[in-house]
Amino acid sequence: MLPAAATPQKIAVLGAGMGGLAAACFLTDAGHAVTLIEAFEAPRPLGSGLLLQPSGLSVLACLGLDTALLPHGARISRLYGRAVGGKITLLDVRYAALAPRLFGLGVTRTALFETLYTAAQARPIRLITGAPVTGATDLDPDGSGGFVETAAGRFGPFDLIVDASGANSPLRAQVGNVRRDRPYPFGALWGLVNLKDSRFAPDVLDQRYQAARHMIGVLPVGGNRAALFWSEPTATLGDWPHADLTAWRDTLRRLWPETEPLAAQITEHGHLTPARYRDVVLKTPIAGRLLFIGDAAHCTSPQLGQGANLALLDALVLSLCLSGARPLPEALAHYARARQGQQRFYQWASRWLTPFFQSNARLLPWLRYPFCALPCWFPPTQWIGAQVLAGVKTGMFSRIDPGAWAPAYRLAPRAYRRPQDSGAPGLALSFSALLAMEAGGESSDGFADSSGDTGGSGGDAGGGDGGGGGGD
Repeated sequence: MLPAAATPQKIAVLGAGMGGLAAACFLTDAGHAVTLIEAFEAPRPLGSGLLLQPSGLSVLACLGLDTALLPHGARISRLYGRAVGGKITLLDVRYAALAPRLFGLGVTRTALFETLYTAAQARPIRLITGAPVTGATDLDPDGSGGFVETAAGRFGPFDLIVDASGANSPLRAQVGNVRRDRPYPFGALWGLVNLKDSRFAPDVLDQRYQAARHMIGVLPVGGNRAALFWSEPTATLGDWPHADLTAWRDTLRRLWPETEPLAAQITEHGHLTPARYRDVVLKTPIAGRLLFIGDAAHCTSPQLGQGANLALLDALVLSLCLSGARPLPEALAHYARARQGQQRFYQWASRWLTPFFQSNARLLPWLRYPFCALPCWFPPTQWIGAQVLAGVKTGMFSRIDPGAWAPAYRLAPRAYRRPQDSGAPGLALSFSALLAMEAGGESSDGFADSSGDTGGSGGDAGGGDGGGGGGD
């Protein structure tokens, strides 16, 4: 049971996406008065499929939603990838390296959205639709409250405004303290296909790479369906509605013959949807009474498949940080400290990995063999790779254990012991320790520290939604 807020507040959440819906549910459960403001007349998901990691599933478990979602997705046990025509495995990451029972969940965005939206509708959340946000005013924390300006009118005052409106947040450019905001040169085409009569395993995210220019992925999402992913330079994504479909299908079959039954299903341009990605880093997610979470704060490429998972964790940690008796500025600063390690690690790792799999580089594809393929052969690096995939890393030598707040997703004991008692600092970082970053190190989250270890948060600065070369 998550702690109730000591001082209930009036909070506006902008955007009924995954992070916004989760934040609205958590904050409402804590006793806050929540208004959810959505641009569309009817809230709806964007995109096709994503991979929920143990980190994201553990957050849903705190809302009692993971078991409701599991029947609508596909349990993924392994990420596998190799070069087109090659026999050497470039990526082979298994959740079993962390714990035999752990898995990812391939799921459609529709299924995840409907699960969260149904949960939000069952709570006393005020929902305002058809209200694209145009601005926010009176954000001084010493004032009487902030207002949200929308095309449908002005709403407020609010003690706190949470911007969960995604990668294209209009407020980020207006009031955000932006360090980096750049489009990635490669995007993707996404679509749902039927796996019937194909030879694809129902529990494997399978990928093929032609140099770094073409990356193809097949992610099972339940119901005998899969999300098909095709990387494409952003400069040519706009040409997709006029592309020669026959030529595209022939190219897909030539690069990966096993996709023949999947390619045959793409008979209209609308069967695949273009997706573009940005690399966004904020100096701070706080702008007075406004807080950026999810892709509005830290959107990345889809290389590590962490976008939705990071947004869900943002929502949970925000609710916990607001549950104490701290003044709002202190609570928000506490949130920023608690989240910066994981966010920066996945931003940095995603930015570093992306050119190896989505770029026009000629040398980098060859460097994938020592940097990506070789580590898949050794148990210690298999363990580290599984941590990265599972969404539990908070730095080079630190991590969280989702089992601290959702026991079903606990890592195996060896995953939170220091090997040979080496004394290496920060090898395991529990969720309690992640939040306990104030002087004295006392935890305020109400969860037990399962590792007995403390550690710092490291990294530098992006994450996505498909997994290890997956998609968003």
